[in-house]
Amino acid sequence: MLSFLDQALSLPAVIWLFVAVFLVHDAEEIATAGWWVNTRRTRLEALAQRFRFARLVLRTISQTSSQFAGAVFVILLAVLLGSYTGARSAASGQGVPGPYLAMLGILFLHVFTHVGQAILFRGYAPGVVTAVLLALPYSLYAFHRVLAADLATWGGIVTASAVGIALVLPAVLLAHVAGRWLAGR
Repeated sequence: MLSFLDQALSLPAVIWLFVAVFLVHDAEEIATAGWWVNTRRTRLEALAQRFRFARLVLRTISQTSSQFAGAVFVILLAVLLGSYTGARSAASGQGVPGPYLAMLGILFLHVFTHVGQAILFRGYAPGVVTAVLLALPYSLYAFHRVLAADLATWGGIVTASAVGIALVLPAVLLAHVAGRWLAGR
């Protein structure tokens, strides 16, 4: 199966698939986050009382769908830029830039946050379906392709992912502030 995909898809095409995976995954989150927060508000508020980080998360996700969509739009701009630079560099054989590898590492690890939420809340969590069915296999395959093409190393992937993880929380919080602004609130 992998050899068929390897032959059917160029590495730049694989890199551009990140955008599609991101859009489908975040569409699931946009469609379900409001309902999910409202049906679990009491439990979420209890967690927010006990953990400062939970307060921050609750405040961030307690938005209208248009505010959440605005935040996703801002993040999409970064995903498009990272995918463009990644695909362009891969096509020229110059390696895969750190921003794409950082986003790929974040996407991979993000799967486990969704699975963890589903376990914690003993049921569905927004984004868990597409995280498991799309983001996980895509990220594993993309890692395989950049490594097989000798355009990245595990060390480079781990380093880029660590930098991405350090930057993702502030970036997402800023995106949510921008989403509120874009939605007019």
